[in-house]
Amino acid sequence: MLTASYGAWKDGAEVRPTWQKSRSPYRGAERIASHPEGAPFTRYGIEIRETRSTNAGWELGGGLVGLVIANGQRVELFGKEILRVHGPAWTFRYGRDFSYEFFLVVRPDRPVAVGKVVTQWRLSAGELALTGSPVDPGLFRRSTRSEADIETILQPAEGALKRHYVDGYLDFDPTANVATVTVTGLKRPFEARVDLSVALAR
Repeated sequence: MLTASYGAWKDGAEVRPTWQKSRSPYRGAERIASHPEGAPFTRYGIEIRETRSTNAGWELGGGLVGLVIANGQRVELFGKEILRVHGPAWTFRYGRDFSYEFFLVVRPDRPVAVGKVVTQWRLSAGELALTGSPVDPGLFRRSTRSEADIETILQPAEGALKRHYVDGYLDFDPTANVATVTVTGLKRPFEARVDLSVALAR
């Protein structure tokens, strides 16, 4: 993330990333997904899978979900989905084993530039909404999710598996050098304003 290195790793070894082996609509395009679970389907995804001898472990997936260029620097929002998996059958449960993290990063707008985390947020399993919860359809007006996925979230089929649908958005006010991070898919609204005057002056 800080070195703008994207890809996939399994138990410490680099493997082929999802976006290269899927029929992703983002494949080969300079596009950014607005949700951490969609980021690995872009070239800006980061995937890490760690397993133990008990066939339990962790899956971390995400990547760049928001970008603004300001004062010759990149203001980037990264999202990470954290999944704890239980052995021996590699199982997990929505509403218990998922959490999310978002990171606001600033880096010079040039190749091979190292970024700095300005601030970060962690969202626990108890803060995440599930499909079937009341949702304002307007929340998805900026989502890069497909119309079919959004319809499934807004009107899930009877008996369908309930799951999370977390999106992150980045806005920037150049007159005040303030970034606004909005996260949807939570039980309560989340919006954070971050003054980047110092970070962008470097």
